[in-house]
Amino acid sequence: MATKQQNYQDRIIVDPRIMAGNPVIKGTRIPVKIVLKRLAENLNPKRLFEDYPRLTEDDIKATLTYAEQLVEQEEQHLPPSSQQKHASVEEVLALAGAWGERNWEEVEQELDRIRHESTPTPPLELDL
Repeated sequence: MATKQQNYQDRIIVDPRIMAGNPVIKGTRIPVKIVLKRLAENLNPKRLFEDYPRLTEDDIKATLTYAEQLVEQEEQHLPPSSQQKHASVEEVLALAGAWGERNWEEVEQELDRIRHESTPTPPLELDL
């Protein structure tokens, strides 16, 4: 694991003076986002290497490791309430009839309960 972290930190940099602070491959102006997008479009890196000759296989590995670590950080910072939100989505889908027939009176009661528990959206302030 230490080599993965060292690998990406040696190859991916974030500098506010380069590409508006977006992560790039060190020594280039190739954004990590572009590498990931191009890999998502075509998993074969041959075309990527043709378009960006300074890019190496290690740079691609570092980009993937960087993305992996960002996902891991995001998962660690998820609040416990986010799991409840998923349950609410399932409830709404079930109420919409996506998962079987429902009694419409129960549907209305359940929707009222969900509306009541939801935080109201604040009104928009318009500067006219």
